[in-house]
Amino acid sequence: MNDLINVCIDIIRSIDPYKKDSSGAIASITELMWPKGTTIKIRFLEGDPNVITKVKEKFNLWLPLASTLKFEYVDDDSANVFVTFKENKGHWSWLGKDILNNPEKKPTMNFGWPHDRQIPDEEIERVAVHEMGHTLGFIHEQSSPKADIGWDEDKVYDYYKRTQNWDREKTFFNVLQRYEEPVTQFTEFDPTSIMEYPIPGFLRKNGQNIIGGNKLSSMDKKFATEKYGNP
Repeated sequence: MNDLINVCIDIIRSIDPYKKDSSGAIASITELMWPKGTTIKIRFLEGDPNVITKVKEKFNLWLPLASTLKFEYVDDDSANVFVTFKENKGHWSWLGKDILNNPEKKPTMNFGWPHDRQIPDEEIERVAVHEMGHTLGFIHEQSSPKADIGWDEDKVYDYYKRTQNWDREKTFFNVLQRYEEPVTQFTEFDPTSIMEYPIPGFLRKNGQNIIGGNKLSSMDKKFATEKYGNP
């Protein structure tokens, strides 16, 4: 496994998610889940048209599962989701209904791919499906109450300081801290979930790699259908 982790941040602004309803392998924050029947409007603020077409295609992979939701692609400020492609600014997304708390119409999702090279289809799928998962309210799998990564914490803090220039507080919030059961919905930990990015073994006490997901796993599909599918 490549030692450099493709970092993603899920951004929560309107609530304190760590004052965290179990129902369950992706996990979600109950308060930020969308009501069934919602149309989520998506606007791309920039980007290569060919890449945008591919990203839309990958976003739409959620729709057969979340069949009570609709995605509408718009070109005005009626949008809920505002997508940018700021190179080297990382991949990130606001979480679930938190995007409604955005009167300034700031970007709510970014793809940080280099602009000077072609992005493989499988990489677009891995990242676009993951980030749209955050928009649907799904958290990182490693943050689930059921996750037991067995972090070597000293190495984690050192690694994220060296590679991301994160201080200990930011590393703890984005990597180590798990949500509590009362405010989340989750199943058993799924290391193949699209919401789990790769974790190299040197950051774990047992030394074993977690490969992470590059497409929707069977547990992802089941959970998304339970939460957003038809009754």
